[in-house]
Amino acid sequence: MKYHVATTGQDDNPGTRENPFATLERARDAIRAARQQAGAAWRGATVWLAGGFYERRQSFDLTAEDSGTPEAPVVYRAWPGESVRLVGGVRVPRFHESLRALAKDPHRPLYHFVNPENSLNDPNGLSFWQGQWHLFYQGYPPEESARVHWGHAVSDDLIRWRDLPYAIYPNPENC
Repeated sequence: MKYHVATTGQDDNPGTRENPFATLERARDAIRAARQQAGAAWRGATVWLAGGFYERRQSFDLTAEDSGTPEAPVVYRAWPGESVRLVGGVRVPRFHESLRALAKDPHRPLYHFVNPENSLNDPNGLSFWQGQWHLFYQGYPPEESARVHWGHAVSDDLIRWRDLPYAIYPNPENC
């Protein structure tokens, strides 16, 4: 059994390569339904993810019922030759605006990390992972300057940094 997921898909599609699902949850639920219908004849499933940037706002929950067996594996994988990114952050479009505005500032450091907006506190968590340096820091966006958010930036050379979405973006309902 094969299902396909793509950033351009829709969850009311049948999950084929031509008409993929939009979410991992929809593929998981289709597998659950197919598994229940097949019973002992279940032979496993593969979920093929088309290349793209999949923004996640919540965890992808899998339970024991989603597990495969050696005889009937359940596998989630990228389509051959395509790059899939599951990102659990929120894009912050204003970062680009802030960076453009601050690029002309002659006093802005060129060889040090400076976050794209407001203030920065407690830079830490510098680590090298999958060929890039990752830096995490406490940031304070203008709309919530009293609440700590954890920023995330990456660099190939520790000189030029690329800002990523906040790694931890507090949810007011859960604080």
